[in-house]
Amino acid sequence: MYSAGSVSEDAGKDRKGYFIGAFIPEGDPRHSEKVEVALMRPDSTTKGDRHFHEEMDEIVMVLKGRLWDEVDGVLLEIGPGGHLFIKAGATTEVKGAEEGTEMIVIKAPSIPTDKHVVPHEGPTSQMS
Repeated sequence: MYSAGSVSEDAGKDRKGYFIGAFIPEGDPRHSEKVEVALMRPDSTTKGDRHFHEEMDEIVMVLKGRLWDEVDGVLLEIGPGGHLFIKAGATTEVKGAEEGTEMIVIKAPSIPTDKHVVPHEGPTSQMS
């Protein structure tokens, strides 16, 4: 079984660029519990949820432009041809991207429920 098609058409806005993974209906050749793949085109307004995955590893490869991502409190800049490998358990958050940025994101295995949002710790105030 195989699938060939248009990434732009297959990814759709409802899947945020993902076109292969366990969230695709069974029977579709793009359904896979082993891997998720996306082509993303973030822009200067793109911000991600601060989150971690318990079981999924994540790979980000920047094809064009620049991406700023914070991993475990360290701000990283990834440019064209650069990659970022985020092990399961690490906290990550997309901080922004240049206009025209394109990147491929691969996560394995594909577990649609394995995204755990981590709230930002805000300043605390004490009442007198």
